[in-house]
Amino acid sequence: MTDFESAVKAEVPWLADVNSHIEPVEEARASTSRAADVEAIRQKVKAVALSRKIDVHKIQVFLADDEWHLSLHFLVPPETSVVAAHRESERLERALREAIPNLGRIVLHAEPPGDQASD
Repeated sequence: MTDFESAVKAEVPWLADVNSHIEPVEEARASTSRAADVEAIRQKVKAVALSRKIDVHKIQVFLADDEWHLSLHFLVPPETSVVAAHRESERLERALREAIPNLGRIVLHAEPPGDQASD
């Protein structure tokens, strides 16, 4: 656990776990074919989310160690509990893994409407 994660846990002791991560600034754009792969994956993510009636944005796709990695934000109603948002995140992750082969890490950020304005 990092110092940051420990500090969060100390401030909010009822949390079961705290995870932080770092995301690269640039997506996989090494070649035209990779740019096409990134866009194809992004479109699959949107299709999966749409089929589940989930509003997604800030979709980032990265290639590392021959695996595609995703980071995205999705909207949940403001009254959604952390537990319910986590469950929805797990369901969305399963659906993405079923639809997109060769996925490595998936980072999903649940947020209420209005928070995406700064994306």
